[in-house]
Amino acid sequence: MVRALASQPVATAIVDGEVVAATPAGVPSFERLQQRMNLVAESKVEQAEIEYPVAYYAFDLLYVDGVKIERAPLWQRKEMLCRVLDFGEVVRLVEPIASAGREIFRALVASGLEGMVAKRRDSPYLPGKRSPSWLKIKAQQTADFVIGGFTPGQGRRASTFGALLLGEYDADGKLQYAGRVGSGFRDAQLEEYRALLEARRRKRSPFAAPVPDTQGETYVRPNLVAEVEFAERTSAGQLRAPVFQRLRPDKAAHEVLQSGAEESSPATTPAADFSGQAVDALLAQLDRGGAALTLVVDGESLPVSNLGKEMWPAYEDAPPVTKRDLLRFLIRLSPQILSQLRDRPLTLTRYPNGIAGKMFYQKQWDQPRPSFVETVSIYSEENEGASEYLLCNNLGTLLWLGQIADLGFHTALARVTPGPDAINQSTEFAASRAAVIDSVLNYPDFLLFDLDPFVPAEGETASVKNTLTREGFAKSAQVAKWLKSTLDSIGLRAFVKTSGSSGLHIFVPIVRNLDYVAARAAQETVAKLVVAAHPRDVSMDRGTRAGKVYIDLNQLGRTRSLASAWSPRAKPGAPVSMPLRWEEVGEADPLAFTIWTAEQRLRRSGDPWAGILEAKQDIRALLG
Repeated sequence: MVRALASQPVATAIVDGEVVAATPAGVPSFERLQQRMNLVAESKVEQAEIEYPVAYYAFDLLYVDGVKIERAPLWQRKEMLCRVLDFGEVVRLVEPIASAGREIFRALVASGLEGMVAKRRDSPYLPGKRSPSWLKIKAQQTADFVIGGFTPGQGRRASTFGALLLGEYDADGKLQYAGRVGSGFRDAQLEEYRALLEARRRKRSPFAAPVPDTQGETYVRPNLVAEVEFAERTSAGQLRAPVFQRLRPDKAAHEVLQSGAEESSPATTPAADFSGQAVDALLAQLDRGGAALTLVVDGESLPVSNLGKEMWPAYEDAPPVTKRDLLRFLIRLSPQILSQLRDRPLTLTRYPNGIAGKMFYQKQWDQPRPSFVETVSIYSEENEGASEYLLCNNLGTLLWLGQIADLGFHTALARVTPGPDAINQSTEFAASRAAVIDSVLNYPDFLLFDLDPFVPAEGETASVKNTLTREGFAKSAQVAKWLKSTLDSIGLRAFVKTSGSSGLHIFVPIVRNLDYVAARAAQETVAKLVVAAHPRDVSMDRGTRAGKVYIDLNQLGRTRSLASAWSPRAKPGAPVSMPLRWEEVGEADPLAFTIWTAEQRLRRSGDPWAGILEAKQDIRALLG
């Protein structure tokens, strides 16, 4: 397929399509496609090519030879697609059908296909947006649901569970019961998911109303999301013939809304709140006054205190940031922050008396904690044994971190959860160093390029700190653009954010089939290309960095952590590590992104990092 695509008679193009592995009857099969994933040995790749041939089905064209054409009507984009690609056995065209939609749909379903997509001929291409001009019509429907509990298993499933209890949040932020799903699970999933559920066990039901037909249910904290296929909904809104499809570790529970509740695409969401009334209710609790109170978050109690304490002193024209201000910021931006923290071990940077006081790092947690705060046991070489590390997987934990004065969220680049891109990696972290190395924690989600702006060369000075910050940021921005150009040339998409100071962080989301050593080698190769092209401006050597931007490769390591996107930073002015669009690099003011301004920016510009884990790239496949 790579050869077929590389030989196309077009210089540059962005084509929307799908890789398909079909059954002998010609029906697309995801199960057969999975047999082509994560293969490394050349002999296995060659055998899989014979047993499970694949084809690329192209159905839209967004860009061709320097021209963006998303806004052109669909029929024109289709015509151009036919002209710029050569189609054959491997690269195929999805041909439109202009009429007889109902009859075609029935025929497709009778053939074993899932359904079809109906599109208006004059519709533009709207990346990341839902549009009434494009409708996915399926014989079976799928939707995402929050897991609120499980029923006991019977027979061979007695040691795992019988069914998952499912729910959706309504417009008031209350979890409404939607039914239960007990089919579609593989044996290995039953054991794995039971462990996940046990770690989230709670006494009270998270649902707003009693669950009907109770069967000795066990309730859990509602922070896992499942995708479920079903035939239809009953008049009571519950699912008929549900079948479990997969867990959705990339989706936050509070994004699961009932039909009719306000919903928007995460790639273009202008507003920060996940449910306006739920946020307003939580903010109302926080603003009741007093230096201490107890918040109720997702049905759990969280005492907070010293709410008037200054965590960041006043800076230039900005007022001081109190702990109450910090918690308010965390509530309003919780969807964005949690999407970057979920399932990643944390390193805390705690400032009990604000940034003007003493700070201490904390990796392991051996103290009492609220029941909703999740941990993972990981072998620590320092302690020569397993230690508990914190995970921030829900809003309650995020606010608790604010309460204990963790003023910057530093996460690992790897997650504790497997997924389609890491199905063969172990989730055993506690036994030994070797166990960690063999686990999913040794396989990062990203390549990372940490750009530190130049320090003054001998004889250079900066009259004021802000001048140096802005000047350094401008130099970092130029190097970031060079780096992006290099990554683009080898087919890798990158995301960029401010460091919270005058540097920039460039993330390249990758399939988790490279361990840290291999990922570091790929990262270093790219960085060397940039340094070779711009030796007077860029350095990979900390000792010779004066007057240059330093590409710090050391942050890509199993024991390292980095401030996450949307994280506050413990620096004057309460800055935030802000995701940027590439067209903003070089134009944005690094001093403009603070706790006070972040929400307004989000409402105006959306989240450029929404869906970053859905943009993963397979470096092994890219390099052949």
